[in-house]
Amino acid sequence: CKIDYSYYYYYNKAKAMPTDAMIIGAATRTLDLNIKKNLQWMTFYWSKLVARAAGGVAVWNKDIFLFETIKDSKIRTGPFTGCQTIPPQTEAFVVAVLANYGQAWEAYFKTCKEFYPRPVVVDAKKAKEQAAKEAAGEPADDVDDDDEEVMPEENTKYVAGPEFKPKWTKNDNGADPEGGWTKEGLAFYNEIQGGIRRERQGREVAIDEFLWILPKH
Repeated sequence: CKIDYSYYYYYNKAKAMPTDAMIIGAATRTLDLNIKKNLQWMTFYWSKLVARAAGGVAVWNKDIFLFETIKDSKIRTGPFTGCQTIPPQTEAFVVAVLANYGQAWEAYFKTCKEFYPRPVVVDAKKAKEQAAKEAAGEPADDVDDDDEEVMPEENTKYVAGPEFKPKWTKNDNGADPEGGWTKEGLAFYNEIQGGIRRERQGREVAIDEFLWILPKH
């Protein structure tokens, strides 16, 4: 996922995740940019995350976002020439993804830091098996009888727990016929898309219009 790699970069630099209010505020242009952390987040959101969601810097780069408004910017070349560069539904999806996965990504980033340099994988079944081996005092899978050097993949730390789960989607790789986005997640997406459209039409949007739909932490 291109967005989560960008988010990891931001987390390491800012030493904190943006709040739900900051995420929504960036999309609806209601952040107080006189506050340093808000300006830092808005700059990252505008120049990095939106570009990732749109397809890369070829579509959304400083020669575009510094001189054109997101409302009026059009794709310049290719089969979609003349189409809106970042339509409201694309930006709304960015916000929905951040709100959905933000808490889980933060837990994962913290765990990666805790067990560095071991690779960390979220896998409930393997985490349970690994914990049972450790409790029984069995040798870890990364220990070789001949003390040979092992590959990082063999030293993986498996983790699981509610903190690693997204709010509105299931991590089932499409295997669950009832998987995908929940009704709450789709409602949030529709609400935020409406807010983005209103903002682009010049109407004021309040962050409080959207916070009600977010689950309490």
